[in-house]
Amino acid sequence: MGIEGSFEWISLVYMIFGTIIGIVVGALPGLGAALAISIFLPFTFTLSPVPSILFLFAIYVGSTYGGSIAAILINTPGTPSAAATVLDGYTMAQNGFPKKALSTALYSSVFGTFFGVIVLIIFAPSIAKMAINFGPVEYTALMFFSLSMVAISAGDQMLKGLITACFGLFLATIGLDPILGTSRFAFGNTNLQGGLEVIPLLIGLFAVSEVLIQVEKLSRGESDVASSISLNQNNKDRSITMKEFIATWKSTLKSALIGTGLGALPALGGSVACFVAYNEARRSSKDPAEFGTGCIEGISAPETANNATCGAALIPLLTFGVPGDVVTAVLIGALMIQGLRPGPALFQEHGAIINGLFIGFLICSLLLLVIARMCLPLFSKIIHIKDVYLFPAVIILSLTGAYSMNNSIFDVKVTILFGIIGYVLRKWNYPLPPLIIAFILGSIFEMSLRQALNISETGLLALITSPIAALFYAATIYALYKTTKKAKLVT
Repeated sequence: MGIEGSFEWISLVYMIFGTIIGIVVGALPGLGAALAISIFLPFTFTLSPVPSILFLFAIYVGSTYGGSIAAILINTPGTPSAAATVLDGYTMAQNGFPKKALSTALYSSVFGTFFGVIVLIIFAPSIAKMAINFGPVEYTALMFFSLSMVAISAGDQMLKGLITACFGLFLATIGLDPILGTSRFAFGNTNLQGGLEVIPLLIGLFAVSEVLIQVEKLSRGESDVASSISLNQNNKDRSITMKEFIATWKSTLKSALIGTGLGALPALGGSVACFVAYNEARRSSKDPAEFGTGCIEGISAPETANNATCGAALIPLLTFGVPGDVVTAVLIGALMIQGLRPGPALFQEHGAIINGLFIGFLICSLLLLVIARMCLPLFSKIIHIKDVYLFPAVIILSLTGAYSMNNSIFDVKVTILFGIIGYVLRKWNYPLPPLIIAFILGSIFEMSLRQALNISETGLLALITSPIAALFYAATIYALYKTTKKAKLVT
């Protein structure tokens, strides 16, 4: 009955509308799946379980892809999980290939979603058991491994990358101490007690700083960027070919595995997976220097990973009732409203409905492919807009998105401040990705490290006693060794 319900016309209609809503919301900076699902959740109260949950799943999938649209076209991650897509996606659009960048992100997103759901269907119980075994010691090792990727992502600017990473770690400490509850670096400002929000910081560093740089270029009489892009696009731009996409299968498959693995771990998700996948693709590439210059793998890797987390994040949610991220935390409420209590008994008591949701999730990924593919020409036309119209629109959308997070003027001020900081860092050739990686991972790393030390009787020795932790430390040493070896070869 559940599988039949996923093919009913009402389910298909709601999935279509959910996909469209998700793409639009994801493309608007500062919004995202959690906000969209919260807004449209009341509309599902009168529906049966299958169409109501699939409607929310479609919003989830659509918004995860939608974040790449703004990242590619206006250098603004629509969602935190699209932050790494900016690095090569926007550059490819500037080089005159916005349609190619958008189609690469689309096909990678669909593959990642499909892969994540297949893993969810086949391996949900076993992966959930593995994920639930992660304690503070294992999380510390995982965060240490992820932070070590900062050195790789910085490339030839390793020293500057470490400086910006340290700045990001400092920013992550602002607010209340996670263990003692004391205030740190708030300077009496109540708005800083809860720490800095990632969305205003992202928007400021990428969007506002980009506008400031482009305005500076226009003030010097340099050519209109949008016009030159449009000229190149008319002659050369096209969607990525199947041959080009298949050529990236190694990094794409690896990114899908990374997204699935990290998505199944509570408190992580697409924002972490996209950077880990991007850095791993760059590390293992035959020509890492191509990354950051409009490389196809630089788009496919993060987009595959962040969409793979969509299905994987449901593993701990459905099997143990543990939300993997903010979106799945909202989905818990949606499931319980429909009488579906997440946990081990869910598969036994409502197996037919769960099967229908799994099949429907696969249909959502196919609908994303069809709907977004039809809209690609429309998306790519944004790049034709003259800078004098585009940049004010970007600023308005960015500040509105920052304000909509908490309806706070303070977040708008933070966005403007980090726009100026991002402008200065870019003028002095300091890379921004290490700052973002360190900021996102910093709070998780601090919490897990301090918890591991508090519960341990052997001090630092406890951090390497776990086999899982030891595996991550070994991977860290190997990755840094390979990076150093490549650097010497280049030198």
